Amino acid sequence: MERLRTLSEGAPDRSDLDAGSSDGADAAEVARLTESHADLSSELDALKRRRAEEADRLDSLIGTLKDTTRGL
Repeated sequence: MERLRTLSEGAPDRSDLDAGSSDGADAAEVARLTESHADLSSELDALKRRRAEEADRLDSLIGTLKDTTRGL
């Protein structure tokens, strides 16, 4: 999550990219942002998978707890 904050704080104003400036610095910045976007998308997918795994594990534990307490 810290990486998300760091990247978003360092991102240029979107209007700078939309202005259509044609110098090489803008092209490099677009390439860097595209790569960052891909990295962040991968990280988000990993977080979603981990959240789903944790939810499944929690559901399993709740089911075990319910089964165990039925006999009490």
